[in-house]
Amino acid sequence: MPNLSIKQRLSLLAMISSVLAAALVSGAFFAYQLTTFRKSMTEDMTATAELIGSQSRGFLELGGTDSEIAAIWSALRNKPHIESACLYRGTNIAAAPYFRDRNAPRLVPLHPGRTGWKFHFFKGRLSGFEPIQLSEETIGAVYLESNLNALYGEFCIYLGLAVVFTLAASLMACLFSLQLRRAIAWPIAHLAETARKISAQGNYKLRARKDSSDELGGLIDVFNEMLEQIQKRDAQLEKARDELELRVQERTRELRQAQQAVMQQERLKALGQMASGIAHDINNALSPIVGFAGLICLNEPELREKSRRHLRHIQTAGEDIAHIVSRLRDFYRARDEEELLLPFCLNKAVEQVVEMTAPRWRTIPRNHGIVIEIKKQFGEDLPLLVGIESEFREVLTNLIINAVDALPEGGLITIKTLARHSKSAHGQPGRVVVEVGDNGIGMDEETRTRCLEPFFSTKGRRGTGLGLSMVYGVMERHEGNIEIDSEVGKGTTIRLTFPVREPRPVGLLEPLDETKCQPLRVVCIDDDPLQRELLKEMLERDGHVVETAASGETGVTVFRSAIGRGEPPDVVITDLGMPHVDGREVARVIKRGAPETAVILLTGWGEFITDEETELSDFDGILTKPPRLGDFRDAFRRIGRARNRRRQGVEAI
Repeated sequence: MPNLSIKQRLSLLAMISSVLAAALVSGAFFAYQLTTFRKSMTEDMTATAELIGSQSRGFLELGGTDSEIAAIWSALRNKPHIESACLYRGTNIAAAPYFRDRNAPRLVPLHPGRTGWKFHFFKGRLSGFEPIQLSEETIGAVYLESNLNALYGEFCIYLGLAVVFTLAASLMACLFSLQLRRAIAWPIAHLAETARKISAQGNYKLRARKDSSDELGGLIDVFNEMLEQIQKRDAQLEKARDELELRVQERTRELRQAQQAVMQQERLKALGQMASGIAHDINNALSPIVGFAGLICLNEPELREKSRRHLRHIQTAGEDIAHIVSRLRDFYRARDEEELLLPFCLNKAVEQVVEMTAPRWRTIPRNHGIVIEIKKQFGEDLPLLVGIESEFREVLTNLIINAVDALPEGGLITIKTLARHSKSAHGQPGRVVVEVGDNGIGMDEETRTRCLEPFFSTKGRRGTGLGLSMVYGVMERHEGNIEIDSEVGKGTTIRLTFPVREPRPVGLLEPLDETKCQPLRVVCIDDDPLQRELLKEMLERDGHVVETAASGETGVTVFRSAIGRGEPPDVVITDLGMPHVDGREVARVIKRGAPETAVILLTGWGEFITDEETELSDFDGILTKPPRLGDFRDAFRRIGRARNRRRQGVEAI
């Protein structure tokens, strides 16, 4: 067809269209007739099977002779297309099958088909089973098999009609195409000839002749107008091509930056999802560290100030770790707009981190004959930084440790803070900058580009590759920027830039009351003995009467014993994940037995269970491990106030 002329193509298209239309109509008619005939054959087979079934109920129920089954099969004499039949009692053949051709292979199914299997076409046959029922109970089945000779006869008739109809349509299309060629082919041939001359000569002054005002005339007008614009477009295309190359380069650079940002976020998300699985164990391990350190400070007033300061450092570090654990899911969750950000002194926080990390940058290296110094250059009159102070201490700790690792032979670490003023008329500080620099081994360009990726590390087995990715996550949540300047052999400087913002008012928040509550009867349930001992000592120090239980099952027993003594507990504190009977089941049992008893969930999962609030409706409060005495006091007061409001409401009724 590509080598045919336009006239030949028009004739061929007209004929093909007509033939296809005729074929489609014939095919539709043929398909309809064939479907109808198949349906009528199926209905006839079903009616015949039902007739035989109605005649066979007595034979199947009471038995009979060969003459009786022959009488039943006599109904098939007027059905020449039915070649074989069989009658079944239950799942067995009940009598001699029927075969129209006595010389044909005598084969029928040994068992009837499954219940509900009707007649269907398969391998040139129409066959199937029809169940026989008596008093709504299936007592047997009838099997019939028919040939498709009648269907094939109908097919031949319809096919002959379709061929005749298609030939007639082809003849009509041939006559019509002769007129179509005169009206369409000549203008198109003229337009093609003009285009060939323009292409061969490059003469854009030539024009095609217009003889009509139809679509072909409009096409010639557009063709002539196109010739006028070609020279102008050539110059414009050349200019656009140069500009396009520049735009492609710019867009490619932006796309790579966007891909790197997306990859960074996906890696952080994967890290957060993986790390959240160990949050429970970390919080459980932190509980005795933070709790017993606090108890020592409270119960040992004769401690030396240095020892007391060390204990405070232990508590601060433990609280920071607990906050890091509660923040693990921030790797795959953006910071909540309602999350509380508090102002803190930047220089003071830097002093605390330098002092807490002194063993890492001073003591340990000096034991190996290595001297590392830290030089602090604090800016004056810095505005308060609004954010989460423990996250900032975590960031600075990671940067100092990385700087120490970059000084294997010793050297200098410089920590600088300063304010960058905005360009407004008032010249107020717009951003606060913290720089941590060293004169160590530095990084090459590839390392500097990838250092923020999770799990990327140049320290071998000593490194996890998580430090700078944690820094990146904190800066993203604080809407800050991180800049890295490094050169091999000259050191590295990491610059953190935080926005200066006004803290949101927190006056509506209920302050934490640190005074003691009235003594309560408390049951503490936890499968960790250190947790039970810590809770018992903390709460007994406030004057509460405390019983402990090592499992959920034991806790329920202790609770029921207290109910039996007429001394129901005021509060039950339970862990969430315990074998056999978990914290949810404990809460359900307690609320059924004593609705007035408050149930507090103390769990190492912390904020990771906030999405399960529908499953924690039996708890009056949820506290996160490690436990804090102030949190218990505050929770007990909230529970007491809620209980008083309920009682006042009942009395008012």
